[in-house]
Amino acid sequence: MIKKLMLASIIVCAPSVTHAQEHDHKEHSHEDKLMELGVSIGPSYVLDRGFALSVHSHLVWFIPHTPVGLGVGYERLFGFGHDHGAEDHGEDHGAEAREQHNHNTISFVSQMWVTHGWSFVLAPGITFDDNADELSASMHVETVYEFELTDNIHLGPAFEIAFDKDEIHMTPALHGGLTF
Repeated sequence: MIKKLMLASIIVCAPSVTHAQEHDHKEHSHEDKLMELGVSIGPSYVLDRGFALSVHSHLVWFIPHTPVGLGVGYERLFGFGHDHGAEDHGEDHGAEAREQHNHNTISFVSQMWVTHGWSFVLAPGITFDDNADELSASMHVETVYEFELTDNIHLGPAFEIAFDKDEIHMTPALHGGLTF
């Protein structure tokens, strides 16, 4: 399932990559900047588990004269539940069986601007819970549209789909960034 989702993500983003390579790169607002520190926050829906608060941050270094940036990212999902035993026995054990779960992801971020303000992000990473007792490979696919508030500050909507071997989550978010 994860391999199919990763393949679908690459197929969806591939036409954007081709388009981005064909247009004038001077239209990107980050052309004279070195890097961006960005933060996104929003409600995340974790399939079969419910809602959580998602906070995602990244530091991306711009590659000069290209629409591409590379960097590192961190995401945390706060407090979504998991029913222990309910899947195996078809029973609802009530609130006492519901454990609050937090997860963390550290990722390698690759970002490509398709047009002025609009970008796609692919971020393969490692996901782990607070106990760090199990690590799993993950993939985050995100799209962001940035409105420039000042020369160095932008704000706009973002949407992310992420998956690893245990879960899939989707997050509409508000993204803010500082370029310098």
